[in-house]
Amino acid sequence: MKALIISIATIIGLITINFCTERDAKTLPPAPPATTSLEFIIKNDLGHTMSAVSVKLYSSQSDMIKVENQLETTQFSDSSGKLVFTDLPNTKYYWIAEKGRLNNAEGKFTTDSLLKLNTNNIVQITMSDNETILIESAASYP
Repeated sequence: MKALIISIATIIGLITINFCTERDAKTLPPAPPATTSLEFIIKNDLGHTMSAVSVKLYSSQSDMIKVENQLETTQFSDSSGKLVFTDLPNTKYYWIAEKGRLNNAEGKFTTDSLLKLNTNNIVQITMSDNETILIESAASYP
């Protein structure tokens, strides 16, 4: 008798699970695309943070050189020298960083590889005395 009750309960459970799964699959919205963020930390050659440095993102070196097809809006570093681009696809990025006559024209201007998903990818930029922003290091932190 116990075996019969367990068999009936199992069949009812499987029918219910199958029905719910098929119905739910039809009504659930698709998952949003996975994204990540890219944070810049900007310092001068003495290690002090720099505010009001603008950073523009591009998806290709060609667009960066031509200064066209800018991604997102221009971001400016805050009083702690930080700025963050959020909800980005995990792709390779290029950037122009500027403050007055200073820029990164002779420094590093791209991520080395695709950004890591669901991670705050961090790039540290040092403003040098020769009026060039140079990348010291690039790392990813969860």
